[in-house]
Amino acid sequence: MRPFKLVACDLRCFAPDPSRKPSIHLVQSGAWQESSTGDSMHKMILVLGGQVDVEGGSGGWLIIPNHIIFIPADRAFNLRTAPSTTT
Repeated sequence: MRPFKLVACDLRCFAPDPSRKPSIHLVQSGAWQESSTGDSMHKMILVLGGQVDVEGGSGGWLIIPNHIIFIPADRAFNLRTAPSTTT
């Protein structure tokens, strides 16, 4: 098993709303990747189409359509989406 390392990213599609209020966003992405050292709010991601690969210090998970993942606040992660992914 290789050690967990954050991927380089300048922009984020899955960052919490700057107001720090709970919110819902529809994200339509192509092949995308981003990292976080940990966000201030918990995150739930529902995959509507395509797939999402999430990697953290404990391992990796592939999330397929009609499945959801919970990412706790302050948890570091890498997130990659397949082409034509909707979450």
